[in-house]
Amino acid sequence: MRAKLILSLFVAFLLVGCFQLNTNLTPAGAKVQIVKNKPKGCKSLGKFITTALPIEKLGEEKTMNVIRNTVADEGGDTARLKDMAQHGVFNGVEYITYEGYAYKCKKD
Repeated sequence: MRAKLILSLFVAFLLVGCFQLNTNLTPAGAKVQIVKNKPKGCKSLGKFITTALPIEKLGEEKTMNVIRNTVADEGGDTARLKDMAQHGVFNGVEYITYEGYAYKCKKD
């Protein structure tokens, strides 16, 4: 019983983390540039996957804030969006998953 409760809490925290309800742009996130093509001369920091509510419900600007904040949290200053997919239903709401790459382009 106790293990089941702990597992339930873990799953709940995992789902909340996936949906990133905080969409305010952080000061570091404000410095992140979003590009369509792979930037030249930049260090790749790796792949990111961000899940958000559909644009019509959350707003495109807030969705981009989530992406900018995610990249800034990883130490990046540039994000390249590779793919977007609208799929799945969680509590009756479809959600969008963005896939991309974080880069560090500016020298400190």
